[in-house]
Amino acid sequence: MRILDAANRVIPALQDAVDLGDSSANPDLLKAWKQFRVAVNRVVVTQENPSWPVAPQSGYGEAVQVAPQAS
Repeated sequence: MRILDAANRVIPALQDAVDLGDSSANPDLLKAWKQFRVAVNRVVVTQENPSWPVAPQSGYGEAVQVAPQAS
């Protein structure tokens, strides 16, 4: 799923920053991305028009803006 790719790229870097006590790290943003990833995984993709969650940050290209297309 392309929509999930953004979360899978962003979360590890944010997690590292929080774990290392980086003063610029934002634990609330990390939590929001994790909640987004969980919400994406709960989408019922067998529905005709599933309701996709909105990413907590913009600027992550097609992976965030475009929902997966049916095969």
